[in-house]
Amino acid sequence: MTHRDVDQQSELQLRVLGEIRTICKMIEINFWLRGGWAIDFLLGKITRLHEDIDLITWVHHREHLEDELVKAGYQKVYLREKVM
Repeated sequence: MTHRDVDQQSELQLRVLGEIRTICKMIEINFWLRGGWAIDFLLGKITRLHEDIDLITWVHHREHLEDELVKAGYQKVYLREKVM
């Protein structure tokens, strides 16, 4: 990833990804990026601003990862579906 002209939002998201990577490594859980960040990592450069970070892991690791993220200071948020 090149860091030239990286805006504040991208820097924060890269820091969050680094923290998640460290936590996953510590608890021996793999995760994979999806969406825009996945493409940027494949290209080796930041192509645009990203509104979010999409990542996946095996469903049987979900609760363990969520617990570790909460211990690290992240907040668990439940989103309600929009009613059309």
